[in-house]
Amino acid sequence: RDSVPLDYDHLFLNVAPESIANIETFNKVCQEQPPGVYLVSTGEDDVGHCFVVIVYGPNERVLVLDGFTDKKDSPMDVLPLKYLQWVHNVKWMCRVALKPGYKCRHGKRKSKTQRKREKRLRQQLQNL
Repeated sequence: RDSVPLDYDHLFLNVAPESIANIETFNKVCQEQPPGVYLVSTGEDDVGHCFVVIVYGPNERVLVLDGFTDKKDSPMDVLPLKYLQWVHNVKWMCRVALKPGYKCRHGKRKSKTQRKREKRLRQQLQNL
């Protein structure tokens, strides 16, 4: 975890219990965490995989950011945690405090039509 340069303000202690062996248990553990962004490492021995988990609150859907590809617009795959059926062994899960001013835009993007409508309304208000 120390060998990968990440852009965050603070990485909190591991909150994962020792016995997360399947996706159902992991989903339950995530639901119990306070809302925030978590960095997760899974895998056996030294071979592992890291991804980001976004927890919105208890009984809310938990999202995963995984599969970075710089050629896509949204370079990460965004999917519900329940789709990660390959997760069998969670090594650690740490909450990440993002730098001040950062806002996750996923799910808040507006359509082109909506942006044009808002722009037209702003222009009309300025002309009054």
